[in-house]
Amino acid sequence: MKDGKSLTDYGAAIYKKCHYTCAYCGFDGRSFENWRQLTIDHIRPVKQDGQNTEENKIVACQSCNSITSRMTFPSDDSVETILEKKKARVREILKRDFEFWRTEVAPSLVSRPLQNVQAWKNSADDEQELSGVDDAN
Repeated sequence: MKDGKSLTDYGAAIYKKCHYTCAYCGFDGRSFENWRQLTIDHIRPVKQDGQNTEENKIVACQSCNSITSRMTFPSDDSVETILEKKKARVREILKRDFEFWRTEVAPSLVSRPLQNVQAWKNSADDEQELSGVDDAN
C-alpha cells in the first residue's frame, strides 16, 4: 500500500493527466531532473474541505506549490475558479521574481562560470544504471 509521501505513491494517473507539466507555470517535468521537481497539489486544499481524490489533484512544480500553498478560497468557488486564482497568483509572483532576477541576479552571472553539478550522478556506474545501458553485453 502506498502512503502518499513520494512522487511515485500517487501513481502515474495524475502525472499523465497533466502531461508531466506544472498546471500553473508550464514547467516541463519530462526529464528525470525536472520530474523530481514535480509535486501533487490539491486544487481545493484538504484543509479547506477539498477531497483527496484524483479529480482534486493536479501536478505542480515545487515552486508553484509553495506559492499557492497558503491561499484560501470561499467555499462556493468552483475548481475552475480556484485554478484561475492560483494561476494568477503564480503569474504575479513569477513576474516579481523575474524582475528581481533580471536586475539583481543575472548581471552577476556574466562574470561567473557555470558549474555542472548533478548530485545524483556519483559515478560512471550510476550513469550507466540511469541510462539503462549495459556495456558488458
